[in-house]
Amino acid sequence: MKKTPIVLAGIATALLLTACGTNVEVEEVKDGTNGSGVVKEVKVDPPVKSPEKPTNGDELMFIPEQNLTYTVNGKTVEETAFRIGNSDLGLYVLPEYQLEQEEPGKSIIIHGKTGDMMRMEKAPKTTTEDMLAELKTRAEAVSKDVFHNETAGTDLDGAIHYKAYHGEEVVNFIYLPEQQAMLTIFDQKSAESIEPLVAMAKTIHWNEFQE
Repeated sequence: MKKTPIVLAGIATALLLTACGTNVEVEEVKDGTNGSGVVKEVKVDPPVKSPEKPTNGDELMFIPEQNLTYTVNGKTVEETAFRIGNSDLGLYVLPEYQLEQEEPGKSIIIHGKTGDMMRMEKAPKTTTEDMLAELKTRAEAVSKDVFHNETAGTDLDGAIHYKAYHGEEVVNFIYLPEQQAMLTIFDQKSAESIEPLVAMAKTIHWNEFQE
């Protein structure tokens, strides 16, 4: 049977849509001109966008690198950091540092040469008073030489910061409310420098399944 132009057009449309990976539903109806022949009426479902899935702890929306700015001895430093992550979190890490997972729920960043280290945990949702008490308790467990640092006007503006001195080592306990992050930073008394570690910590994004 010879196909009419309208039949050929319908078949071509169906093939085109199928080739594009579109959902196609085909119904058969009679040609209204003489009752013979079949026209392919094509119905196309709206395309469905696949949800973006995390890759190696990172969501696809994040750009691979970002400039981080922090202050050292009154001078502003700007460096390029690179987005990496694990099963707990993703963040931007400066080239001199490595990200490791210490245990489930605890990740660390270590400087390749100095050994300066920062432990990162997701803080529980609690009150400021409870967080002050928690950090003070942690600091006093390290040493009796404990200080509660004021953070207004610093890179830690809005954070809670306790510091404990133990011999030549300094241990900083910091709560970043915006990132809901609890930090423990191990540093040397002779060369205290937590600023680059804090700058990286400010980019923390906890994976969605970590509640």
